[in-house]
Amino acid sequence: MSTKGDIGDVINNGFCIGCGSCQVGTSIGTVENAYGMFLPNTQKYNDLNSAACAFSNQSVNERAIGKELFSNASKAISHKYIGSYLGLYAGNILDSEKRLKATSGGITKWILSKLLEDRVVDAVIHVVRSDNDSLFIYDIAHSIDDVMNGSQSAYYTTNFSKVMNKLLDDTSDKTYAFVGVPCYCKSIRLLQKTNAHLKKKIKVVVGILCGHMKTKNYAKYMAWESGLKPDDITYVNFRKKNNTSASDYIFNATSKTNEVSIPRNKLHGGNYNIPHMKYKACDFCEDVFAYTADVVLGDAWLPKYVSDPNGTNVVIVRSKHVLELFQKYESELFLESLNEEEMLKSQGSSYSHRIEEIGFRLHIEEEKGNWYPDKTIKPTPNLKDKTRENIQRLRIEIREVTHEKFAEALESDNIDVYHKALRPMILKLNSFYRGNSNRIVGKIKKLVRKVLVKS
Repeated sequence: MSTKGDIGDVINNGFCIGCGSCQVGTSIGTVENAYGMFLPNTQKYNDLNSAACAFSNQSVNERAIGKELFSNASKAISHKYIGSYLGLYAGNILDSEKRLKATSGGITKWILSKLLEDRVVDAVIHVVRSDNDSLFIYDIAHSIDDVMNGSQSAYYTTNFSKVMNKLLDDTSDKTYAFVGVPCYCKSIRLLQKTNAHLKKKIKVVVGILCGHMKTKNYAKYMAWESGLKPDDITYVNFRKKNNTSASDYIFNATSKTNEVSIPRNKLHGGNYNIPHMKYKACDFCEDVFAYTADVVLGDAWLPKYVSDPNGTNVVIVRSKHVLELFQKYESELFLESLNEEEMLKSQGSSYSHRIEEIGFRLHIEEEKGNWYPDKTIKPTPNLKDKTRENIQRLRIEIREVTHEKFAEALESDNIDVYHKALRPMILKLNSFYRGNSNRIVGKIKKLVRKVLVKS
């Protein structure tokens, strides 16, 4: 079921991601609901820019934007799911001290620093830590030190409307790089389509690969599980590095009086198979590889790299700005070329969820008679595996329940309210995962037996 799909449909049906793109160029502020989600502070949806919303049917699809931006570049290669690119890589910076402080291989901040150093841009719009009610906010870095002091991975909702409105008032010749998750990068490109000033100002867009967006309440949950009071958090590091492997990181947080450091796999909230405080919009996002960004960075979740606790990036280069930096400063990096299959495997879970299974989630919305955003993939009533269908239905239910029950837990000052409500669903979901894994193992063993008989 799909109607005109303007910003009113997006907000009223729960697809708003809270980025603030629809508010840019207006005086409309931002409000936070009980679930820790940002929303435009208005009921007059006609005052908002539907064409700048990543989930509105009034906007252009991200793959079309990426094709328009990058497919005509000299030596550009095009892949259906990776998008247009000039190079695919895995690697890290060689500065071990900076790499240790980085979330992954350190290449993201290295790129931003080089963009400033070589005067490709004059400033960087990125997420930083904050001392106000939000632990993370968008701000502008004017120096390399500012870039290095930016946030690490922030599993936390942010809104860039205030910063973008500052750019609209900037009449200087300064240019900027923007850093964001795929849907935020798309929103920036959509703003540039209708605003010549922002098109000129934002010269480079840097995409950060994203599993899904979390609300502000997720940070509270992780801290609460760790023994801190959820409303007293002053600092959060979701991914402090451990010395075992790239995925065994530590959740580190402080309150006004205490500090905690706990391996994320010791916390219920650290299990990313469970969609704690996940945005609905993320279940309807096809943007696996940030198709609209000049360069895309993420974690190299490949067997070859995951055992390195210092972290390794995957990198997709789409524009010459970044490719020239890699060539000029190659002595500062360790880079290996990846093929397309390796790049897809590096983000296998995201690819499966966003490409192979989104059609079934669209079908569920259609079954309910709900509005949903148009996608290149269309609703499909079946997945190849019935267990995967059960997993999808249950993950949707869990996603919806987590917001409501955590708000109740906060209201009653009792985290057990949340755990009691979620425990039966999580146990059931884990049984589906185990069953699915056993079936896969069984198929592999059967295939091996056939091969052995033939040989």
